[in-house]
Amino acid sequence: MIALYAKTVKQEDFPYIQDLVTGLERYGMKIGFYEPFFKQIEAIIKCNDYSLFKSATELTPYQYLFSLGGDGTLLSAASLLFEQERKSEIPVLGINFGRLGFLTSVGKDELTNLLSEIHHRTYSIESHSLIQWKERFALNEVCLRSGKAGNMMDIAVFIDNKPLTIYTADGLIVATPTGSTAYSLSCGGPIVSPNAECFCITPIAPHNLTCRPLVIPDTHKIRLEVCRCSSEVSLHLDSAAFLVNHNEEFMLQKADFDIKLMRLQHQDFFSAISNKLMWSRNIV
Repeated sequence: MIALYAKTVKQEDFPYIQDLVTGLERYGMKIGFYEPFFKQIEAIIKCNDYSLFKSATELTPYQYLFSLGGDGTLLSAASLLFEQERKSEIPVLGINFGRLGFLTSVGKDELTNLLSEIHHRTYSIESHSLIQWKERFALNEVCLRSGKAGNMMDIAVFIDNKPLTIYTADGLIVATPTGSTAYSLSCGGPIVSPNAECFCITPIAPHNLTCRPLVIPDTHKIRLEVCRCSSEVSLHLDSAAFLVNHNEEFMLQKADFDIKLMRLQHQDFFSAISNKLMWSRNIV
């Protein structure tokens, strides 16, 4: 069974969704729709036999979870798996209905090839690590920043309770290798291969230019303390945000389980970044 997940659906995407549904049915695969997604398409998309799901506990019968949208949609889809006893083995595949995407590896024009690879099981599965804060998890990054745009903060960083430095910056990002191509990259952090076992610590617009991004093994625990901030403090785990107490300590560590992401057989991380960042082209 294939679970289909999306958030907001654009009208121009309806034909691709119908092609995907028709193709899955042709291969004899049963389909489950995320219920809020199905309400957007039920009057337009034709599907002969389907079921609905709206929570993690209802995903148990499914073999794959397809995310239709951009990287943000895939992060939202993956968060469903975090709820399922925090140890779901369902592989997630991102079909890119958005713009630039590193996690959404399949384009709209690759649906026919996708269906063939699913049927013949020629795809590959990658394990992607997560960051844990308390009982919450992030696939890309944990970000600590001021609740008011432009306000600077002093954030003390400890590695295994040993002091590292105090970043004076607009905020601080702790990213997984998967998240190295997201917010961390836009703030000057390094690009890291998904199978590297590390964390990237990246300051957001640091006041002291000697405080540079740092890569450390993910066996370490990272503790963050807000030393100074003139406004509320917000903590972000991927797309989820929380207002938190100034005096709280934030202990981050690698989760004890991974998320499984699917790639087609002709795809890999290095070709993806080369193509999406246009490294293979001469730009004049």
